[in-house]
Amino acid sequence: SDLPNLQKIDLSYNAISDSILGRENTDAAAGIFSCPSLLYLDLSNNNISGTLPDSVFSMNCHNLTSLDLSSNRLAGSIPSSLQNCINLISLNLTSNLFVSALPDLLADFTSLQKLYLSNNQFTGEIPPNLFAGNLCASLQELDLSRNNLSGSLPPTLSRCNNLRKLKIHNNKLGGNFSAIISADSDLPSLEIIQAAFNEFSGPLPINLIDSCPKLRILDLGGNSLSGSISAMNFCSPNYNGLIYPLEELLLPNNQLSGSIPQSIGNCSRLIVLNL
Repeated sequence: SDLPNLQKIDLSYNAISDSILGRENTDAAAGIFSCPSLLYLDLSNNNISGTLPDSVFSMNCHNLTSLDLSSNRLAGSIPSSLQNCINLISLNLTSNLFVSALPDLLADFTSLQKLYLSNNQFTGEIPPNLFAGNLCASLQELDLSRNNLSGSLPPTLSRCNNLRKLKIHNNKLGGNFSAIISADSDLPSLEIIQAAFNEFSGPLPINLIDSCPKLRILDLGGNSLSGSISAMNFCSPNYNGLIYPLEELLLPNNQLSGSIPQSIGNCSRLIVLNL
């Protein structure tokens, strides 16, 4: 490469079209990834189309820490060569036309903190191995919303103790939500749970606030949750003297019963309440 020191390429919000990263333009893709010092690549909000060939990430992407291809028209599946970009910290493929099962090739990424795959057409179950490797230890933000994902959440997700944001709304995910937020869960950093408009069932996790003391937003509306919420302890003033940061509690359009829990009166930071 004639640009051995180039670290950042930002071509976002342009009118780049055709398949600049596709099979028809392998030279262009080779040019982008021939910069050995490249850390940041942003091609978001263009008109890039087509499928990504498996060779697209086979070049110099081992130093890449941020890859943003969001808001394009990329289709097909995520190429397996992406696993060569092992040092990624942020991966954003939001708002494309990817149609496949979620790959588990990211499971061994040791630095990936932000994974955004929302508003695509990913189908099938979330791979159980996705959170069984190194990814779970580093992951802080996960957005899988607005896809066609189904099945239950992998139990391994409850071990991602640095996870701050979990956005899985507008899918077809189901199963007992309490199985994820259980007494054995290790989610002390979790601030946002957006899981509305799925097919989750069963009762609310009785120990929700104890498991997630930093929780600010809980949105489970539009599911099939059942049981009484009368005894739910949303904001206990006696739990180690903590002031709970709960700001939004949204549980509409479920099958919950009982009276409004008295503990909600202790949620001094609550802004939105929709039961």
